[in-house]
Amino acid sequence: MQPCISIVIPTLMGDIERVRASLDRQTVHDWELITVRGVRPAGRARNIGVARASGELILFLDDDTELGNDRVLERMIAAMSSPDVAVVGTSRILPVTSTRLQRRIAREVPRWEFPILDDLMESNPPLERYGFSAATTTCCLIRRDVLDRIGGFDERLPTGEDTDLFYRIRREGYRFVVPAGSWTYHAPPRTLNDFLQKCFRYGVGHAREARLQPARRMDLLPLDRTWARLAVAAAPLLFSASLFLDIRLLPRLHIRPAFMPVQALARLATLVGYVWGYVTSRG
Repeated sequence: MQPCISIVIPTLMGDIERVRASLDRQTVHDWELITVRGVRPAGRARNIGVARASGELILFLDDDTELGNDRVLERMIAAMSSPDVAVVGTSRILPVTSTRLQRRIAREVPRWEFPILDDLMESNPPLERYGFSAATTTCCLIRRDVLDRIGGFDERLPTGEDTDLFYRIRREGYRFVVPAGSWTYHAPPRTLNDFLQKCFRYGVGHAREARLQPARRMDLLPLDRTWARLAVAAAPLLFSASLFLDIRLLPRLHIRPAFMPVQALARLATLVGYVWGYVTSRG
């Protein structure tokens, strides 16, 4: 019998006990689990999982997540009832076991957390500019036929594969929603070194995504222009001042005084990754 949902979990280390336990507690039991081990990048791992799947709905889960209550799958499926909804995400909060560093990262760096909702919310990624949906592949439900139609994840991207996929889904006219009372527990990396490496990879992915799709106008620093190269050269010199500024780029530029050391380090690591990704993706 064909399962209602195929659950795809990419994992490098193979440890999925916590997320598996939260799946076993769900009120929905009609699912199959597909674990893709040791495959990079994540987009390729997810494509492999989809190729093995038999469900009409695909749930992507990161291996370090945990579903927040036993009705998450039930509520996500219900939110997919309208045929023009193609992607259903969840809210994201920190586990109670999070360290001081993990809590600081979540407080200073945008998009690590998304509050639990009282009502269903629509969250479509913009088409006219670069931006995000509240849904992420940390935990999201997507229609299998939509994935097949748009060709799945772009395996050339080391990160940013979800924003690229979501852009292409939204371009087809589908909606993105986050249901009420549905969340996942998901923490940032446990060490500063791991976190900054992740920021570097985000920068690389952003640059390559921008180079592959110039029409999206997401190339925030076009390094073929003098002003952009000067901005990169000045970044280390301005680092000390940036420690005391909370800078948010989306949905619009917003700057306020605040001591933000983790955010400043994250911006610098992301910038270095962006420059590396921009240079290595040329031609």
